Formats: sequence, structure tokens, C-alpha cells
Amino acid sequence: MSTSNQKERTRFAPSPTGMPHIGSIWIALLQWLHVKSTRGELIVRIEDTDRNRFVPESEKAIFEALNWYGITHDEGPDIGGAFGPYRQSERLAIYKPYIEELKEKGTLYPCFCTAERLQEMREGQQRDKKPTGYDRYCRSLPLAEAKKKMNTEPYVLRLKMPTEGESTFADKIRGEISFSNALIDDQVLVKSDGWPTYHLAVVIDDHLMEITTVIRGEEWISSTPKHLALYKAFDWQPPVFAHVPLILGTDRSKLSKRHGDLSALSFRDRGFLPEAMINFLALLGWHPKGEKEMLTRQQISEEFRLEDVHAAGAIFNEEKLRWMNGQYIKALPPQRFIQLALPFVLQSMVAKGNREMVLPVSGKKISNGLLEKSLLAVQNRLQQLDETGAAITTYLEPKDDYAGELLIAKKSTAVNTIETLKMLEEYMQTIAESDYTEEMLEKILRQFITDKKLGVGETLWPLRVALSGEAVSPSPFSLASVVGKQETINRITLASQKLSSQHE
Repeated sequence: MSTSNQKERTRFAPSPTGMPHIGSIWIALLQWLHVKSTRGELIVRIEDTDRNRFVPESEKAIFEALNWYGITHDEGPDIGGAFGPYRQSERLAIYKPYIEELKEKGTLYPCFCTAERLQEMREGQQRDKKPTGYDRYCRSLPLAEAKKKMNTEPYVLRLKMPTEGESTFADKIRGEISFSNALIDDQVLVKSDGWPTYHLAVVIDDHLMEITTVIRGEEWISSTPKHLALYKAFDWQPPVFAHVPLILGTDRSKLSKRHGDLSALSFRDRGFLPEAMINFLALLGWHPKGEKEMLTRQQISEEFRLEDVHAAGAIFNEEKLRWMNGQYIKALPPQRFIQLALPFVLQSMVAKGNREMVLPVSGKKISNGLLEKSLLAVQNRLQQLDETGAAITTYLEPKDDYAGELLIAKKSTAVNTIETLKMLEEYMQTIAESDYTEEMLEKILRQFITDKKLGVGETLWPLRVALSGEAVSPSPFSLASVVGKQETINRITLASQKLSSQHE
């Protein structure tokens, strides 16, 4: 239903058959952006007519995901509205008179084909390399015979598609699309238990809920002629259709489980920020004017136009998402970052009371001050918040089981490294506690290296390993600034003793 003076209304209509997929959230985002750009309304409708695949906890997860991504709606089963109920399973009584109307008009016909016959039919079509679809076997049954069989045999009701001509519609994204009616399947519209299938319920619901624009995935393009046939049978004006492209992996195949965990909430659980997700998802298949990629939700909604969405498949590049998420993490105010990162730290460390945390290996207690310093030290290096625990462990609990040889830089020797560590141990004691910041330590230590005519690598490498116990770690200046003067000296002393004991 769409008229020029009618308020723009679209709907997000997920099926509760599992955890919401990132592709569903992407479509919900496009719908949300469309109604924001047109000052319209977004309706959430739960399409739960497929009871065989119904997952009870799925609906809760759908709304949890919408809430986390910040995709708000104006009507739905959770908040109500003037066009409810918003679950199809609660609308069965609404559908009944429309089913009767279609029967009276001759738009439906009973089909008695068993599952076995349909399977044999499909196998034959595949064997003969013909398009698969119902062969209209029951369509030609005499009316009297059909009525008699309806009293004794289970049956479904199928849509009597026209067999001549074409079905044509103007797609908001793809332009004019046409189908030969002869190739369109006679879709099952009412199941043997009396429940409507998706194809019937969606048309009735979209009309009654005054949906003006249907935004959905391109996999529904081939179903649109069936829906248009129903709009014509009811003498209703169809909505505008906009079919968005599939999301593809970097290998240009349809995004699937083999591309990783793609449930919408898994991105939250892995430490992606909703702002980054919205920014990244909005740029799948759409781009604003100019080259800018970092966009706020408001900037996106102000520039977004549905007709600018590309018809070609959108590439989901998780490496780009990780990079973008890292930019958003960097931009967080310090206290907000700490607030968001702490739950991920708790996954690897055990809280003791309200103010203490204990490291998993040593059992060492961590003060809030040291924890906050270590968190802020790694903020600019993270691409996901679930990397936080591992990133700060280097600061809080360095490895002490490393081989002494790891301390020796490529162009140095054990003797020279031991001497360098002893020099560093003495010199670090002369640096004021107030100068134990990353910036000041780098300035002071580089000057020390110059004054003593030492090699940069031969000095900073053993210092880095002494402070972290690893070959790959944050800079020694960052490490020392976080752990503080005394702990820095302690770690250098232990490193010197480790290497000396192995080369006595």
C-alpha cells in the first residue's frame, strides 16, 4: 500500500528460527536509515508461521540485538502499536476471512500431492535438468473430485498463478524487473493444518499494517510475482519493493558459517562497538558523497537514500571492520573505555570483592590504579575489546619462564647484554618517579643510549624482554610507565640474574 501523501512505513520481519544473523541486522539498519531519512516509521513483525523451525529463545535474541545495535522501532510485539498483534502466530483469526475470499475468487486450489510424490517430481526435474517447481498436477482436478477428496485426504491450498503474460514491477534499487508467469511456481499458501505460509501472511500483514516500502534481500526477488498476484487478487495496491544485495565474503561467495561466527550478538561478545558496527554495516553496498569513511549514526542517516544502495553484492571484510573498530576504541574517552573493557578483563581474571582482582597464574592482587594504567596503555593498540585481557597481562604478569638467550639482541652477546642490563638497573634508579611516563622515559633513555654510545637495539631489546618476558610486546617505555619505577627495576634485576646464571 503506497500513496503519495501517506507516511512512509517499512517493516523488519525476522523469523525466530535461530540466533539473528548479521545479514538480518544489516537489512534492519537499511530499513531504519530509510525511515529516518524519510521521517517514517519502522515496524517489527515476528514472522513465526514456520512452527517446525521455531526457536523459543530466538525472539528475545532478536530484540536484544536490535537494542545493542541501537536500531529503534516504532511498533512491535514488545511495545505494541495500532496495527497489532505483531506476531503472525497471533494473527491466525485475521487471516481466515482473506483465505475464504481467495477461495471464493478461485485464486486457490487444493493440492493432495504427498511428500513422496513431490520428492519424486523434484528428482525427475533435476535428472532432466529442468527448473524445479510444482507441476500443477492437482490444478486440473475436476471441482467435484477435489471437493470429495477434501473430505477424506489431507491437502494444502496453492496459489493459482496465471500461466500467460509477465509480472513486472519497478524495484527501488534495481529498476524494472519482469518474470514470465509460466515459470512461476504455484506456491503453497495454506498448509494442511490451516496455517498460512509466509507468502500469504506477509501480503496480508503488509497491507493491513499500511507498509509503503518493503526492503528485503535479493533472494526474495523471485517471490515477488507471487506476492503481486495476491495483491491483484485482493485488489490492493502493492507497496514499493527494494531488494538489497547479498552480503558476500572476501572470496565473493555468499556469507556463511565458513566465514566465521556471523550471529549478530557474537560481534558484541567479541568486543566490537555498536558505533563501529553501524558505520561498517552502513557502508556495505552504500557510500555517502566524498571519501570519508568514519561516519556517525546521524551523519549516515542524513545522507542515506535507499535508491543509492548498490545492486551488486556487498563484501563483508572483517579485517576492515577490525580496523574501523580499533579507530572507535581509540576515540573513546578514557573512563568510558575502561568501563567497556573491564567485562572482557573479568573473563580472564577473577574479581576479589569490589576493589581487587587476582591474576590467574601468580595469584597476584592488582590495584585499581595499576589496572587502569595498563588498560589505558593498550587502548590505542586494540582492535577488539576481547583482546584486552591478553594485552594487559604483559604489563601485569610478565612471563618469567623465558630463556635467558631471548634477552640477547641479534648483534649483541651474552656478556654485553649482562653489562647493559646492569647499567640499566643502576640508571633506572636515578630517574624520578614523576618521570615514569611513556613520553619522558623514551626521551630520557634515548639520551642515555646516546651518551653511553650504546646501540639502540642492543639496549632496548633486552629491556623490552626483561619487562615483558616476550619477544613481541609493547614498547619498553610503555611497559615501564605502567608498572612503575620499583617493578621496572625488579624485572631488570631478575633478567640480569637469569642471563648471568646461564653464563657463569
